[in-house]
Amino acid sequence: MKKIFTLITLALLTITASAQDTYTVVGTADFLNGSTSWDLNNNANNMTDMGDDTWQLVVENCGLEAGVTYKFKIVKNHSYTESWPADDAEFTVDETAMYTVTFTLEDTGLGMDASAEAVKTGTYVPGAATYTVAGSSVALLGKSWDPTYAANDMTITGKDTQGNNIYTLVLKNKTLPKGQIKYKVAKNHDWGTAYPSSDKPFNIPEDGEYNVTFTFNEGTHAMTEEVVKTSDVVIEHTWTVAGGPDGSAANLDDPLFGKTWDPTLAANDMTLVEGTTWKLVKQNVTLAVGEYDYKVCGDHEWADSYGDDTQADGNATFTVEQAGVYNVTFTFNSESDSQKLSHELTLISGTGIEKVESGDQRVENSAIIYDLQGRRISSMPQHGLYIRNGKKYAVK
Repeated sequence: MKKIFTLITLALLTITASAQDTYTVVGTADFLNGSTSWDLNNNANNMTDMGDDTWQLVVENCGLEAGVTYKFKIVKNHSYTESWPADDAEFTVDETAMYTVTFTLEDTGLGMDASAEAVKTGTYVPGAATYTVAGSSVALLGKSWDPTYAANDMTITGKDTQGNNIYTLVLKNKTLPKGQIKYKVAKNHDWGTAYPSSDKPFNIPEDGEYNVTFTFNEGTHAMTEEVVKTSDVVIEHTWTVAGGPDGSAANLDDPLFGKTWDPTLAANDMTLVEGTTWKLVKQNVTLAVGEYDYKVCGDHEWADSYGDDTQADGNATFTVEQAGVYNVTFTFNSESDSQKLSHELTLISGTGIEKVESGDQRVENSAIIYDLQGRRISSMPQHGLYIRNGKKYAVK
């Protein structure tokens, strides 16, 4: 009988537990009681107080597979506010088999220790799992990053030389724009087990109608995609600015973007101003000091999006050094291989413009003139005070 034991020693902070506190194991659905992945509220996975500042949960009849990393953590009172460890704990098994898994949480007086022990109890032959393709392109997959979308379930189409099942999904006659698509293969309609660990990208070389075939090897977890263009299609693209303050989550209220990181928000659609140049002007926006990130997204999806590839997160960035009310102009050239994005910030204070800040990629235009309310002047100005190149000047 083989044992696999993982011990995670956590923060060196004494935590006093109350008799009323509840401790629950959350993690990958494969080894928990009737749970979806990371289900905070499933009381079936509550631990039992064993006395002596120790809690345990024993889960029997777990079919575990060799080569799969199982993750878990223990939460207090069904919340991540207090949970152990800070990073997810992991364990693996060397043999595909049935196991009893015992989770233990112990208050050592110096901190909380969490552990998992898996003990083999019998043989296990994995049944036919459901594998689903989920990814970034709504145009291709119907929904964005939805592992429960049964229309993208793969089917078994053969076996490799080692007897591993080969799964396939064929999507035909899909009108797709040029750009990159990312995807994963999710097991049993859940993100608890999904491949690969990082999103897998592939490219659509040009606008057109395509057949796309995905394949997945259940044993080796190898994934491939075949992209075949079937006809030319002219796509009328929409370009949209999506972003937020540096480090912000998606779908938060924001004075500049309306909602943070929302590529579907029509209020941020850009306007074609000349050739392949698009602009979005946001006027009289109150901005706080800080760094702001953004991208331009094609056709209200992330599949075809542009930022700054020199940055680790791929986002274009600008910095607000003085809090105030701004006019912000975003510019995008959909065909340029370089300088695709630029931005211009005009700070408005009272009745005048105090400062102009521009992105490094902005195309300078010394002919642009503003009135003292920050509005662009389209014709030759008459008598009065105006702004050009960030400085006031008078027309007499």
